[in-house]
Amino acid sequence: MAFTGTLSFTTLGKNTVVGKGASLAADASGTIGNYGDTGADEQLPENFPTLDADLTELIIYQISTANNKPLSYNIAGDPLRITITNTDDTNPTGELRIRVKREHTLVL
Repeated sequence: MAFTGTLSFTTLGKNTVVGKGASLAADASGTIGNYGDTGADEQLPENFPTLDADLTELIIYQISTANNKPLSYNIAGDPLRITITNTDDTNPTGELRIRVKREHTLVL
């Protein structure tokens, strides 16, 4: 099962976006992929750097919810996607705020 609602992304900088406006039903997962990944539930904005499992930082907040069980997430697969799972098998999450940041790489 995918997100309930649609994530709306706001760009905070060249390598950082925040998605809001969606939640997860009880025991449900949602996926976020790169721009153009039509198999993902949601896509990152076109100008966001390509996901990299080693360089992508993810922070997830639940806004006003009685669900106190943690969310789980991973960044994996081919194509690479962020998967967020509600570990509570009874209660939905509150509205989610999902901050995605792509770290810079240094070549020396």
